[in-house]
Amino acid sequence: MNRVEFLFSNLGLVVVGLLVLSAVFAWMRLRARRGMLDPGETGLIEAWSETGRSVKSYVFPGFQAVLEQVVLPRATQHPDWERLDGAVDVPGRTVAKFDHEGATYSINGESRIATLVAALEWMRAHPGENLLVTQPHERGVTRLTLRPEIGGTDSKSVRIASE
Repeated sequence: MNRVEFLFSNLGLVVVGLLVLSAVFAWMRLRARRGMLDPGETGLIEAWSETGRSVKSYVFPGFQAVLEQVVLPRATQHPDWERLDGAVDVPGRTVAKFDHEGATYSINGESRIATLVAALEWMRAHPGENLLVTQPHERGVTRLTLRPEIGGTDSKSVRIASE
């Protein structure tokens, strides 16, 4: 039996099917690890706005709303994730947008879940106080950082930039 006959035999078709299936799974795993899958594709995030748009395009009314409606559900569903997007060693993308003092800001997937949960606890313990501090950044982009009183935060633990 030569190679062509083997490929068209029952066993050959099974082997080719398994190879194609394993390639598709490897590709999907790579996309998920890089944070490139849309939340609707993976079924990991079921957060949708009232208008039916995804979390990435919806602008939340404030930072606390993002923490309660995006960060806490992800922290609960995926306790092993360090980053908000669950990816490892890749640049993050926008996870959610929110309004802060009349401007729209986006929170990046590289932000650390533990720091954001600590920020929410601080906000609940200090109602009415502003958690975020404006900080100038490169090329005219404004970044928001957490107040230093929260503790354990550095410039890379929470990534919030203006739109």
